[in-house]
Amino acid sequence: IFGEVADATYFQSITLRNIGTCTLTLFEARFDQEAASPFECPGCTPDLFPLELFPFREQQIEVAFTPAGVGEFKDNLALLSDDAEYPEIKVPVRARFVGVPNPSVIPNELEFGYVQVGRTITKEVKISNRGTGTAKLVVSHIEIQPTGTTAYSLMNELTEPVEIVPLSTDPNAGHVVRVSYHPREVG
Repeated sequence: IFGEVADATYFQSITLRNIGTCTLTLFEARFDQEAASPFECPGCTPDLFPLELFPFREQQIEVAFTPAGVGEFKDNLALLSDDAEYPEIKVPVRARFVGVPNPSVIPNELEFGYVQVGRTITKEVKISNRGTGTAKLVVSHIEIQPTGTTAYSLMNELTEPVEIVPLSTDPNAGHVVRVSYHPREVG
Protein backbone atom coordinates (compact mmCIF):
# COMPACT_ATOMS: atom_id res chain seq x y z
CA ILE A 1 0.00 0.00 0.00
CA PHE A 2 2.95 2.37 0.46
CA GLY A 3 4.68 1.89 -2.89
CA GLU A 4 8.06 3.59 -3.31
CA VAL A 5 9.11 5.91 -0.50
CA ALA A 6 12.19 8.05 -0.01
CA ASP A 7 12.68 8.74 3.70
CA ALA A 8 11.26 9.12 7.22
CA THR A 9 8.09 7.50 8.52
CA TYR A 10 5.07 7.23 6.28
CA PHE A 11 1.43 6.82 7.23
CA GLN A 12 -1.32 5.25 5.17
CA SER A 13 -4.98 4.73 6.03
CA ILE A 14 -6.75 1.41 5.55
CA THR A 15 -10.53 1.43 5.35
CA LEU A 16 -12.26 -1.50 7.04
CA ARG A 17 -15.74 -1.88 5.56
CA ASN A 18 -18.53 -4.23 6.61
CA ILE A 19 -20.32 -5.34 3.42
CA GLY A 20 -22.46 -7.88 5.26
CA THR A 21 -25.99 -7.60 6.60
CA CYS A 22 -25.14 -8.05 10.30
CA THR A 23 -22.70 -6.45 12.72
CA LEU A 24 -19.07 -7.53 12.32
CA THR A 25 -16.84 -7.60 15.37
CA LEU A 26 -13.09 -7.22 14.90
CA PHE A 27 -11.14 -8.57 17.86
CA GLU A 28 -7.58 -7.76 16.92
CA ALA A 29 -5.27 -6.34 14.23
CA ARG A 30 -1.63 -7.37 14.20
CA PHE A 31 1.23 -7.89 11.77
CA ASP A 32 2.44 -11.40 10.97
CA GLN A 33 6.07 -10.47 11.65
CA GLU A 34 5.07 -8.60 14.86
CA ALA A 35 8.22 -7.12 16.51
CA ALA A 36 10.41 -7.63 13.40
CA SER A 37 8.03 -5.77 11.09
CA PRO A 38 8.93 -2.30 9.76
CA PHE A 39 5.17 -1.65 9.74
CA GLU A 40 3.13 -0.51 12.72
CA CYS A 41 -0.50 0.12 13.45
CA PRO A 42 -0.38 2.93 16.03
CA GLY A 43 -4.16 2.93 16.50
CA CYS A 44 -4.47 -0.85 16.81
CA THR A 45 -4.32 -0.76 20.59
CA PRO A 46 -6.40 -2.85 23.00
CA ASP A 47 -8.63 0.16 23.72
CA LEU A 48 -9.83 0.14 20.05
CA PHE A 49 -10.78 -3.53 20.12
CA PRO A 50 -13.16 -5.19 20.02
CA LEU A 51 -14.41 -2.96 17.22
CA GLU A 52 -17.98 -3.34 16.02
CA LEU A 53 -18.74 -2.46 12.42
CA PHE A 54 -22.43 -2.17 11.64
CA PRO A 55 -23.64 -3.26 8.18
CA PHE A 56 -22.41 -1.03 5.34
CA ARG A 57 -20.33 1.08 7.72
CA GLU A 58 -16.60 1.63 7.71
CA GLN A 59 -13.73 2.46 10.05
CA GLN A 60 -10.28 3.69 9.13
CA ILE A 61 -7.09 2.57 10.81
CA GLU A 62 -3.68 4.06 10.16
CA VAL A 63 -0.62 1.99 9.28
CA ALA A 64 2.90 3.40 9.59
CA PHE A 65 6.08 2.38 7.79
CA THR A 66 9.56 3.21 9.07
CA PRO A 67 12.28 1.76 6.83
CA ALA A 68 15.08 -0.17 8.47
CA GLY A 69 17.25 0.18 5.39
CA VAL A 70 17.12 0.31 1.61
CA GLY A 71 15.04 -2.43 0.02
CA GLU A 72 11.62 -4.01 -0.32
CA PHE A 73 9.49 -4.79 2.70
CA LYS A 74 6.44 -7.03 3.00
CA ASP A 75 4.11 -8.10 5.76
CA ASN A 76 0.45 -8.91 6.34
CA LEU A 77 -1.93 -7.12 8.63
CA ALA A 78 -4.02 -9.91 10.17
CA LEU A 79 -7.55 -8.94 11.20
CA LEU A 80 -9.33 -11.38 13.54
CA SER A 81 -13.13 -11.22 13.51
CA ASP A 82 -16.32 -13.09 14.32
CA ASP A 83 -17.06 -13.69 10.62
CA ALA A 84 -17.91 -17.39 10.29
CA GLU A 85 -16.57 -17.68 6.74
CA TYR A 86 -13.46 -15.46 7.09
CA PRO A 87 -12.44 -15.30 10.77
CA GLU A 88 -8.97 -14.07 9.78
CA ILE A 89 -8.37 -11.68 6.90
CA LYS A 90 -4.83 -10.88 5.87
CA VAL A 91 -4.20 -7.52 4.23
CA PRO A 92 -0.88 -7.48 2.34
CA VAL A 93 1.24 -4.46 3.20
CA ARG A 94 4.18 -3.58 0.94
CA ALA A 95 6.75 -0.80 0.69
CA ARG A 96 9.96 -0.14 -1.19
CA PHE A 97 12.47 2.19 0.41
CA VAL A 98 14.78 3.72 -2.20
CA GLY A 99 17.00 5.68 0.20
CA VAL A 100 17.49 9.35 0.95
CA PRO A 101 18.98 11.87 -1.49
CA ASN A 102 21.76 14.06 -0.13
CA PRO A 103 22.88 17.06 -2.21
CA SER A 104 26.56 17.91 -2.51
CA VAL A 105 28.17 20.78 -4.39
CA ILE A 106 31.82 20.81 -5.47
CA PRO A 107 33.42 23.24 -5.03
CA ASN A 108 31.24 24.63 -2.26
CA GLU A 109 32.43 28.15 -3.08
CA LEU A 110 33.49 29.75 -6.35
CA GLU A 111 36.51 32.06 -6.11
CA PHE A 112 36.91 34.24 -9.21
CA GLY A 113 39.77 36.39 -7.91
CA TYR A 114 40.48 39.71 -9.60
CA VAL A 115 38.59 40.31 -12.82
CA GLN A 116 38.80 43.58 -14.77
CA VAL A 117 35.60 45.54 -15.34
CA GLY A 118 34.11 44.50 -18.69
CA ARG A 119 35.78 41.06 -18.74
CA THR A 120 34.03 37.74 -18.07
CA ILE A 121 35.27 34.62 -16.33
CA THR A 122 33.20 31.44 -16.17
CA LYS A 123 33.61 28.67 -13.61
CA GLU A 124 31.76 25.44 -12.98
CA VAL A 125 30.18 23.90 -9.96
CA LYS A 126 28.96 20.29 -9.94
CA ILE A 127 25.86 19.21 -8.03
CA SER A 128 26.02 15.56 -6.94
CA ASN A 129 23.89 13.19 -4.91
CA ARG A 130 25.71 11.49 -2.03
CA GLY A 131 22.50 9.83 -0.88
CA THR A 132 21.75 6.25 0.01
CA GLY A 133 20.16 3.58 -2.15
CA THR A 134 18.76 4.68 -5.49
CA ALA A 135 16.88 7.81 -4.37
CA LYS A 136 17.23 10.50 -7.02
CA LEU A 137 17.96 14.11 -6.12
CA VAL A 138 15.59 16.39 -8.02
CA VAL A 139 16.91 19.89 -8.73
CA SER A 140 14.04 22.07 -9.86
CA HIS A 141 15.47 25.57 -9.50
CA ILE A 142 18.90 27.21 -9.37
CA GLU A 143 19.45 30.90 -8.71
CA ILE A 144 22.19 33.29 -7.68
CA GLN A 145 21.71 35.06 -4.35
CA PRO A 146 21.10 37.93 -3.97
CA THR A 147 18.79 37.73 -6.97
CA GLY A 148 19.29 41.40 -7.91
CA THR A 149 23.02 41.03 -8.63
CA THR A 150 24.20 41.86 -12.15
CA ALA A 151 27.84 40.79 -11.67
CA TYR A 152 27.01 37.06 -11.84
CA SER A 153 24.88 35.01 -14.19
CA LEU A 154 24.06 31.39 -14.86
CA MET A 155 25.18 30.15 -18.27
CA ASN A 156 22.76 27.22 -18.30
CA GLU A 157 19.36 28.00 -16.77
CA LEU A 158 17.13 25.07 -15.81
CA THR A 159 14.18 24.72 -18.15
CA GLU A 160 12.90 21.55 -16.44
CA PRO A 161 13.81 19.61 -13.28
CA VAL A 162 17.01 17.57 -13.33
CA GLU A 163 17.19 14.15 -11.63
CA ILE A 164 20.57 13.11 -10.25
CA VAL A 165 21.21 9.48 -9.26
CA PRO A 166 23.44 8.76 -6.23
CA LEU A 167 27.21 8.59 -6.72
CA SER A 168 27.10 5.04 -5.34
CA THR A 169 25.03 4.10 -8.41
CA ASP A 170 26.97 6.17 -10.95
CA PRO A 171 30.27 7.77 -9.80
CA ASN A 172 30.09 10.27 -12.69
CA ALA A 173 26.51 11.38 -12.05
CA GLY A 174 25.84 15.02 -11.43
CA HIS A 175 24.72 18.27 -12.96
CA VAL A 176 27.25 20.93 -13.94
CA VAL A 177 26.27 24.56 -13.50
CA ARG A 178 28.32 27.22 -15.25
CA VAL A 179 28.51 30.57 -13.45
CA SER A 180 29.92 33.68 -15.11
CA TYR A 181 31.40 36.68 -13.31
CA HIS A 182 31.31 39.92 -15.29
CA PRO A 183 31.89 42.94 -13.03
CA ARG A 184 30.15 46.13 -14.13
CA GLU A 185 32.05 48.37 -11.73
CA VAL A 186 35.13 48.33 -9.48
CA GLY A 187 34.43 46.84 -6.06
